[in-house]
Amino acid sequence: QQNASLYLDGNGDWVDINGVADDVKRSVTMATWIQAEPATSGNRRSILAVNSAIGQQGGSLGGSNILLLLIGRRSNDPALTKKFVIFDAITGGYEAMSQTDVADGSWHHVAYTTDGEAGNFFVDGVRQGSHATDYQFEESYRWSLGQEFDDARASDFLKGQLDDVRIYN
Repeated sequence: QQNASLYLDGNGDWVDINGVADDVKRSVTMATWIQAEPATSGNRRSILAVNSAIGQQGGSLGGSNILLLLIGRRSNDPALTKKFVIFDAITGGYEAMSQTDVADGSWHHVAYTTDGEAGNFFVDGVRQGSHATDYQFEESYRWSLGQEFDDARASDFLKGQLDDVRIYN
């Protein structure tokens, strides 16, 4: 912790929050305060990830991405490394991106809410966009803060601080 927030150094640390998996099915709100560094060129940083269990959803060695709340997207465009991005692998990948930079050294509140049909995302209380959803969370899914799984390997580590993380339905 740093100043009562969770500090992640971007070098292999994350928080496993699988305990929420049996409480969330379709409708959910996920929110946190974040102060983070931009993703490096060609990479992204994971705020919250939901990945299928090993062998599910087409994952051969490990699981697949279900829903990712990210900073940046894999691009060489530096402007895309600071945005709040929604990645929904079930409906096609990168679904939506904020207009607001969230990896600028300042604290920002980011939130994502879905009723199981539409997902909306917010930065500092302002709706930034929406997308159609086509997933249902399962008890076997792996939930984490600060990284996401590519097969069985952790990746896309967050470098920054999280505070007042909330997941509820």
